[in-house]
Amino acid sequence: MSRLAVKRNRAKRLLREAFRLTGGELDALRSRYDWVFNARRSIIEVKVEAVVADLRRIIAQIERSEQPSPRETEK
Repeated sequence: MSRLAVKRNRAKRLLREAFRLTGGELDALRSRYDWVFNARRSIIEVKVEAVVADLRRIIAQIERSEQPSPRETEK
């Protein structure tokens, strides 16, 4: 196996584990999403906790965007 394949597989494992660890938070979102990630090479150098933290930040942004605006709640 080439070194690039090893790095690519580590990136995939990190992303899969991040999804597994945030499954409850993803299920709590109002809508369902298709997720597509374009990982940078630097992902192979970080711990899974950093990937999970980034995914949680993204989930929080989505939760905020799913909240109805004040105008929508007045109707």
